[in-house]
Amino acid sequence: MPVYPIPQKMTRSGGSVTVPALKLSGARDEPTVNTLKSMFSIAPNGLPVQMSIIKGSKKAAGNVPQKAGAYSLSVTPQGIRMTGYDDEGLFYAAQTLLQLAEKTPSGVTVPVVEVLDWPDVPFRGTIEGFYGLPWGQEGRISQFKFYGKYKMNTYIYGPKDDVFHALARAVSRGHGEGPERAGEGRETEQGEFCLGGAPRSGHSLGGGGPESRREEV
Repeated sequence: MPVYPIPQKMTRSGGSVTVPALKLSGARDEPTVNTLKSMFSIAPNGLPVQMSIIKGSKKAAGNVPQKAGAYSLSVTPQGIRMTGYDDEGLFYAAQTLLQLAEKTPSGVTVPVVEVLDWPDVPFRGTIEGFYGLPWGQEGRISQFKFYGKYKMNTYIYGPKDDVFHALARAVSRGHGEGPERAGEGRETEQGEFCLGGAPRSGHSLGGGGPESRREEV
């Protein structure tokens, strides 16, 4: 199966491993675990999966670059090893594993593979900046799931027909007074509203402050 974005380095050995279930050990990053559970069963007698996060620990980095989002993934018949420089990298390793996996009647088949990957640029995402009806909450959350799957980490909020966005642009140009809170995120010099960070399964998303309705991705 292809992997997108294309990893910096990926070596396939030609064989594959059928995984009836996984046995998780090591770092317990909740979004990463939830991602694995979306494809694999978890059981005490499953194929061993060792998960590690380098940043903030005394573990040797090995060949994983000390960059946000960097990771390595190794799949052999003996087990799976996922190492992230940070929790973002560990999550990306899980997303790569899911892209490589294929469901079969006997379980999930994964190729024997070695992957070393890291982002080329720090900000990766899209701008909701079109004219017309802005996305609804359901559509926006769907986009965040897409960003997580394909290792994006930036979302800029700026639909032209949003009343708060239009007002913020007017205020930034010296016309009138703005509201105490203009929609989601924060105002920049251009009147855009930015939500940064890594959208990952299990994270809560909501606009406008702690009193607002929150949604689970």
